[in-house]
Amino acid sequence: MTKKVILLFLCIFIIGLFVRLYNLQFRSLWGDEAHSLYISYNFYEHNFRHEKISFIETFREIYQAATINLTQDSHLPVYFVLLSFWIKLFGPSEYILRLLSVIIGLSSIPLLFVFTKKYFDSKVALAASFLLSISPLLVMHSHEIRMYGLLMLFGLLSTWCFWEILNNGEKVWHKIGYLVFSLLFLLTHVYSLLLMASHFIFWCYYCFFNKKIKEYIILPLLLFVAVLLASPFYIKMFMLNFSNVISSQAEMAFSVFPWYTKIILFPFVLSFGETLAPWSFFVVMPVGLAWAFLLLKNFKKANNIKIAFLLILVLFPIISSAILLKPTMPKYLIASFPFYLILVSYSLTNLKTKPLKYLLILLIVFGSLISIKNYFSLEEYHNSNQIEEWKTVSSIIMKNKQAGDIVLTTSHYINFRIINYYLNIIALSGLKIYTLHQDLNKPVTLINNSYCMFDYKKRVYPINNITAKRIWFVEHIADDKVFPEGYINNLKQRISSKYKEIYQQDFTPYGKTLAAKLPIKRHSIEGARITLTCYSLKI
Repeated sequence: MTKKVILLFLCIFIIGLFVRLYNLQFRSLWGDEAHSLYISYNFYEHNFRHEKISFIETFREIYQAATINLTQDSHLPVYFVLLSFWIKLFGPSEYILRLLSVIIGLSSIPLLFVFTKKYFDSKVALAASFLLSISPLLVMHSHEIRMYGLLMLFGLLSTWCFWEILNNGEKVWHKIGYLVFSLLFLLTHVYSLLLMASHFIFWCYYCFFNKKIKEYIILPLLLFVAVLLASPFYIKMFMLNFSNVISSQAEMAFSVFPWYTKIILFPFVLSFGETLAPWSFFVVMPVGLAWAFLLLKNFKKANNIKIAFLLILVLFPIISSAILLKPTMPKYLIASFPFYLILVSYSLTNLKTKPLKYLLILLIVFGSLISIKNYFSLEEYHNSNQIEEWKTVSSIIMKNKQAGDIVLTTSHYINFRIINYYLNIIALSGLKIYTLHQDLNKPVTLINNSYCMFDYKKRVYPINNITAKRIWFVEHIADDKVFPEGYINNLKQRISSKYKEIYQQDFTPYGKTLAAKLPIKRHSIEGARITLTCYSLKI
């Protein structure tokens, strides 16, 4: 490797490092991130404080989360085990939580570079690692307290070992690596099955043309063992959640689109990230054509075994999920993304017309920068849950709280857990925080014909018996999915009989979000994602 290549790669890595560490805490935690946090550390048992616990206690909590909590809500354990140890070692601050994802995301850059250089050349490797470093999708998921960066990392490692066995089958470490990384991959996210299926499809293709089934029979055997070892988690998860997933398909953002449009939409999100509106035509049209041209150019070289392998790794997960798996979100396919970048980089570096090459590079960089700009300025987010202003809401309560105040949240899953995180776990405010939703997994009902609130130990407090001087009431746009029709309005009328409203503010108007402009009518366009109201006891 020449000094020039090393220097160029270091520049690429520094760019990736900067864009991932820049303003790491500019967004609040959102519902799924809070879920990751509460799965990984049982704050309920520790009175919503981060307490130092022994490694034995950590293992106990992890085992409970991995075997009970995760399989009950369609999650697999590897990321949460890692996050649990991370929290134990470094604490639960927002910066620390996001830093784990930054490290995972950064580690993919040199890994992709070395993998691509070995099987292609330095030019393709530099191009692929550069596109990875400025990818809007990966910048976002290098900040998210979720498993998607780890899913991509293990998918790349597993695929690398798979390819090494085909080319250097006698080395035992490649076989051990394939088994270990495939198992970790399978236990990170259920959509890992699609890339594993792609491995098997390519193995069949490779053996058919090379007539060497016996020589490479070890690969499907190792894959079978990995699936077998992961199967207890999958069996339990599917038994507990299959009907729930099927019944909630209409709630998934991309499920409203027909399959043939998703075959285009999925690569669109992989290319542009989740912070660019499809109707931003001045960016989408030229940049989208650049991505599409470079990808489709590879079909002319599909007889090249390496290109064929990469095409299968990219196309099979996209096409099969678009046709067969209605709830699919594009981020579930992130494990295929590195191979998509290699294909694009291969076409780009092999273009003989330099003006065209430079034009395509400029277009792709331009599109990535626009999407990254939108990401940091909270514009054109596909998922408006990710721009909810929970830190602002919590800081208002924190700055204006008085002795005798309580906080009453609506839903347990979102409001109660996020407000508790910012006010009690981080700020140590000592405020008593209640929820109208007793249990994450049970619908809301009246208790003895009375409106009630609950603390974190699920103790019941009738609303009519509240004696607090002031109530900070936090509502969320998803309350219409959690509570019976009219429940919240009737409750507010009960509160107003004893309290007067002294403050009210809406945050993140739903009508201004990208979701409100799509054919997904989840909520009223007139509403806000969060509403904060302060009530004071009438004298």
